[in-house]
Amino acid sequence: MAVTTITAVSGYTGATKTLYEMANAKLYDLTDATTATVGNTTTTTYALKAGVTLASSAALTRRAGITITFVTEREVTQANAATAMAALNVTKSAADFVIQMTAVTTGDASTYSGVTVPAAGALTITAPTVASVAVVSSAATVTTSVMAMAVAALAAFQARQ
Repeated sequence: MAVTTITAVSGYTGATKTLYEMANAKLYDLTDATTATVGNTTTTTYALKAGVTLASSAALTRRAGITITFVTEREVTQANAATAMAALNVTKSAADFVIQMTAVTTGDASTYSGVTVPAAGALTITAPTVASVAVVSSAATVTTSVMAMAVAALAAFQARQ
């Protein structure tokens, strides 16, 4: 994503960086909302859903502004992998991104009070690159190892008798 309203990489830190990350995650339905009311003030904060990790980095562009790269990982089951990949492999509009940024800032105004939501014209969103990575969970590996040890112990016990 190219952003013309942030003119230096050093401007992409703190609440600004968190806002862009949460808006990106919210755009792809990868967040959960928590609403709390204290007195007359209601805040809605967003956090990544379980099994989702997100990182981003910024680089200076040749033109005015920076380019932000988001790297998101989402754990999915084999049964829903195709559906999950299809949902992530959609180019969203700058207007949609601004809507999500506005929702995040409105929900938690105190956290994002110093961050300005840019106009959609200041953003250029590129198509995502989606890849599937097979991961063997350590729990499955441990379970397999425990089962192998149990079978070996049972065989040794039977051989002694």
